[in-house]
Amino acid sequence: MSNIWLTLVWKEWHEHKWQLLSLTAIVLSVFLVCAFDEWETVASAVSITAVGYALLVPCFLGMVICSQEHSQGTIGFVAAQPVPMWKVAMVRLFAGITLLFFPLVVVGICGQVIHGLVPQIGSTGFFTNDGGLPSLWQGVGFGGLMSLNLYAWIAVAAVNQRTELRAGLIGLVVTALLVTFGMWGLSTWDNLPPSTSLVGLIAVMSGPLCGVAWADMARQSRGALIWSSAIWQGLVIVILSGLMVVRYGQSEPLMKRLSAWWTSRASLGELPRAPIGSPVRALLWMQWRQSVPVCLAGTVLMGLIVVIASDYNRGFAPGLLAVLLLFSVVLAASLMLGTVGFVNDLEPGLYTFWRSRPISPSGWFWVRYVAGLFAIALFFVLPILAVAVVTTDGQAVGFLLLLPLLSLVVYSLGAFCACTVRHPVYSVILAACAALLLLFVPAMFDTLRAISIAGMLQQAGRLSQRGELGAAGWYLLAAVSFAGTISAAATVAAAMLLKRDIYLRS
Repeated sequence: MSNIWLTLVWKEWHEHKWQLLSLTAIVLSVFLVCAFDEWETVASAVSITAVGYALLVPCFLGMVICSQEHSQGTIGFVAAQPVPMWKVAMVRLFAGITLLFFPLVVVGICGQVIHGLVPQIGSTGFFTNDGGLPSLWQGVGFGGLMSLNLYAWIAVAAVNQRTELRAGLIGLVVTALLVTFGMWGLSTWDNLPPSTSLVGLIAVMSGPLCGVAWADMARQSRGALIWSSAIWQGLVIVILSGLMVVRYGQSEPLMKRLSAWWTSRASLGELPRAPIGSPVRALLWMQWRQSVPVCLAGTVLMGLIVVIASDYNRGFAPGLLAVLLLFSVVLAASLMLGTVGFVNDLEPGLYTFWRSRPISPSGWFWVRYVAGLFAIALFFVLPILAVAVVTTDGQAVGFLLLLPLLSLVVYSLGAFCACTVRHPVYSVILAACAALLLLFVPAMFDTLRAISIAGMLQQAGRLSQRGELGAAGWYLLAAVSFAGTISAAATVAAAMLLKRDIYLRS
């Protein structure tokens, strides 16, 4: 019996060891950049890193854990082995939890070391203002709790998906839904007795913002609720994990059966269609069909943003968490569409098929690239910009101009890494590292901030407020040119590599 468990653990370790190393390096680098030159407030950097980590990484890990074996076609081989599927699912689930917590623990230890070496002058962490180690580790705990809750919800929602793209989009929608619903729940019961806001209480206790609620309970002398809500949070995570284990590896999941039923029902009485004559029209039709999940996810997220905007003046949306949520969703969607969306069509069998058709690889690439770019712009970026204009009377437009530029660069880097690596996991990691290196790291250093996209837009905003519109326009043009140059270089390089079938072979 123990040999089976050890074999499964060894399989997961062999599959995820480089992902663990890469994820730890990325998160630790983000923490060091956030804490750079502000070592005396290291707890704040830990808290910010933990929250940003919790909004992005559970979606990525849920995508890998839930769909990797299905997309690679190995689930049938695993199911044919003399090992119960629930054991396979349980080991995969706990492998994801290990991947989830290990980088946060490394960040916490690094923060503790810095805290011991540099005198602390205070903390702006999420829980305490007295500075020191408690706030630092509470920030790590809050990020870990958010991550675990989101991971459990995403795992049960995205299990058995056939592609990483579908699982990733489901994870994005689940993350935005839970965080937004939790923010609404906090706003409904924050200053009221719990008995008058039961729905809001359940919304917060079942979601990733439970740690915020516990801190609020402690401040408002509601300590009796902390233990009961902690037990409820644990039950939610255990139940969701159990559902994922039970459903994992089902030969005919519910959505597949519903899809087959709908397809058979829709085909009744349907007249045969004439074949599409133009290769470009055929590619556009294929991309439209593949973009439907993206459009649906964008529509759902747009509705959530409208809900946030409707309560903007009542203290619902403002704050670091809301900004991180909006940026995280758009950038994560851009990263997934640029990497996983391309990799799914670059699988050996599919790519060989497409190269044998009378369609040039360059034509396929540019249609695929433009289709994904339009999906991101129409269903993710534009709704956020429109809501920002309406809710802030145009005051936040200059700040949110950063969003479409970052989205364009991340999407282009993702396409380049996908065509270079052709692996859904490592292309995401490489694209994320490239985006951090080119976009976010320079914004953290005074000597490089002036030549970063964020620094140029910030300077343009300052000049426009002083009435120097000409100089502000030049800075704005420089930011757009910088982002456009990176995107164009990455996109053209990806198209050339794809045309010549050059990529890193494992």
